[in-house]
Amino acid sequence: MREILPDSFHWTATHPKIRIEVSAYFLPGRGVSIDPLLPTGGLEALRRFCSA
Repeated sequence: MREILPDSFHWTATHPKIRIEVSAYFLPGRGVSIDPLLPTGGLEALRRFCSA
């Protein structure tokens, strides 16, 4: 997971149905997630990264 712009995060995850690595994005300040799949480490990893 990486911060691609201030308060904008990107990561990849394997889609459970198609078994292909896909991108996911989260903009916590706007309450928006795009193609939300959990990153490695689940919700806790997302919380830790976004609060750092």
